[in-house]
Amino acid sequence: MSLVNILNVEIDRTPVPYLSGFNIEITFECLQELREGKLALFFSDFCLDLEFNLIFVGSSTDPGMDQEIDSLLVGPVPVGINKFVLQSEVPNPALMNPTDVMDYTAVFLKCQYRNREFLRCSYLVKAEYDNEQMQLNLPPQIVFDRLIRFISNDPKVTRFPIPWDGEEEMPPPQPDADSQPAIDLNAPLADDDEDEEEDDEDDDMDMEEMGGAK
Repeated sequence: MSLVNILNVEIDRTPVPYLSGFNIEITFECLQELREGKLALFFSDFCLDLEFNLIFVGSSTDPGMDQEIDSLLVGPVPVGINKFVLQSEVPNPALMNPTDVMDYTAVFLKCQYRNREFLRCSYLVKAEYDNEQMQLNLPPQIVFDRLIRFISNDPKVTRFPIPWDGEEEMPPPQPDADSQPAIDLNAPLADDDEDEEEDDEDDDMDMEEMGGAK
């Protein structure tokens, strides 16, 4: 049984400059005191309870272009509902594939306990120029200062079974009904009307159902 449930992930979808940080509000529930956090009170070099990593996907085909733009340790975690805001650094354009920038990239949030990933939230990212003429006639080289960023309204999630406190090592995860396919970087951003229909069908996390990034 998972001791930590991610209840909601809210990312700022307001169109912003492409090379700007991300603001993500994360709400999660801790069902019981985590043993690792208790040990961290006595051993300064002991890992804290939960780790959240924000990864920007610079290329749909080359994982080497992925860049971690934020990492946050949270703990000790009190039992009950907790909320915090993660504010990331700016993605590095040198680690992006120019072809993918003007097509689709992605950003995803990894949630870990004891260095084991138990949940991943993923979002498609789309870039457009702030000038219609530039958008219709793309410059030969990307002008990052003129790009604005759009975030998909249809985030995806993948859950991974991990051993929690007192549990034995678990076998590698197998596909199940709760898992969705990896995020498709070639898929268009969903329309609002389509999102509303999907939200009505899937709501088992009190948030839109999500599937992994990469």
